[in-house]
Amino acid sequence: MKREPHIRKPAAIAVALAGLGFGAAAVQAREMSPREAYNQGVQALSRGYPRESESWLLRAVGTQQESYQPPALYNLGHVRFQQGQELLKGESSRESMLDQSVTASEDGADAIARASGALSSENLSAIIDAYLTGRATRKQMRVASEDVQRALDLYGSVLFRWRRSVGDFRSSDEMRASEDAQFNAKVVQQHIDELLKHSKKLEEQKQELQGLRSELKKKMAELRKKIPDGMIQPGQGDPDEEDEEDQKPPPKPDSGFQDQAGKEGEKRGITPEMAQQILEALGLNGDRKLPIGGDEQAPPRNKKGKDW
Repeated sequence: MKREPHIRKPAAIAVALAGLGFGAAAVQAREMSPREAYNQGVQALSRGYPRESESWLLRAVGTQQESYQPPALYNLGHVRFQQGQELLKGESSRESMLDQSVTASEDGADAIARASGALSSENLSAIIDAYLTGRATRKQMRVASEDVQRALDLYGSVLFRWRRSVGDFRSSDEMRASEDAQFNAKVVQQHIDELLKHSKKLEEQKQELQGLRSELKKKMAELRKKIPDGMIQPGQGDPDEEDEEDQKPPPKPDSGFQDQAGKEGEKRGITPEMAQQILEALGLNGDRKLPIGGDEQAPPRNKKGKDW
């Protein structure tokens, strides 16, 4: 079994901080020195906090103090390599993903050949079978293509960090010659080349899947034209949501209150069901009458006196 080379260990802390209680908060309370920024960065790296380590080490590099820049850059190379490795922890098996993609492409080619044969035969049973198979296969290819794209996006993020890692090691070596920095730059570059090789295969598979799906979609459109209405039942087969028949908007439910257009002057009746809904909305029922002329509970006016 091939054993991958490992990059050499990070640079040691330049000057130990005075006391265990002297932490980042105390350092930030006053002016940051290059030594303190560097030490905080290396401590964070040793404790497994690459993001915090990167922030501290960048401060040390930004101070332009030559005594701390080379080791800070060296440790930044470690930080960014580790960041890439962390991202790859959620990676699926490369070989299994590639095999899944290849299998989906082969199934797509078979579905296209099957559709072509059914179109030539003019056999209705074969046409329907080829159409349903094509729908299921297009979905299979779509899922495989999406998995490949997610992997390519992940690899892009990893490569971005690893390329910065190589740059950090090389910059450190340029400022202060270091065999460790040279060695680490070569090892990280090997990881980059290996990942690029795999990414290229996945990209080729993605392009192939997209081409096959497009061709199969055209074949399915031809098959669909030869299938009489009603021969394909709703939900039959494994539908692909990109198919045209699945793009029809669902019918709006008839609530009974929709104002349907009618001819000008045309009278529109009201059904008993609609009348009951209106009464319930007003808080009325069939045993209660609507008040006439105002509130039923209002007392009668005093009629004493003259009418003017």
